[in-house]
Amino acid sequence: DTDTIINNISTGKRLEIKTSFLHSTESETVFAYCLSEQLSKKLLIEFNSDACIEIFNPIEFIRRVRIAVMRFISTHRYGLLAQPVNYYDPTKVPSFNYNDPKQIVFAKENYYAWQEEYRLTFGKKSAFKFKQEFTLDLYDPYIEAMKGEYKEKLVKIGNIQDIARTVSPNLVKSSFKVS
Repeated sequence: DTDTIINNISTGKRLEIKTSFLHSTESETVFAYCLSEQLSKKLLIEFNSDACIEIFNPIEFIRRVRIAVMRFISTHRYGLLAQPVNYYDPTKVPSFNYNDPKQIVFAKENYYAWQEEYRLTFGKKSAFKFKQEFTLDLYDPYIEAMKGEYKEKLVKIGNIQDIARTVSPNLVKSSFKVS
């Protein structure tokens, strides 16, 4: 958030207001599947989960999802994008390219960095259009995201027992990194 000064040249009056400059994309046209690179009790509690799925062959999992996504006729030419989330401090300039809609979909405030999130995203053909806008007051992207309607897209990749397993909460000690 920054102070924006608006000068009325005809009256000579000056107005100073708090604004945010937002870089975004059409979230209604982008789908995201969120995973974590860690198994932890804290994540199970945070997401009110009975168990989690450990993907022990993530390369094969991503390959299968990529193939399934490309079967949709409405998929954007970028296909499936997959990478760790870029955590940023909202009071500083991010280290990733925030002018690139393909990077915006991987952005999340550093408050959530403990989640060690990894995302798989794809969009409809009309997705990944860059938008810039000013907003007044303090902008919280989480609150904005919670206002929207959730759109779902079922992506069928078949049986994954050969590349994943169910982990019950009693097997999750406290936290460990998945490699």
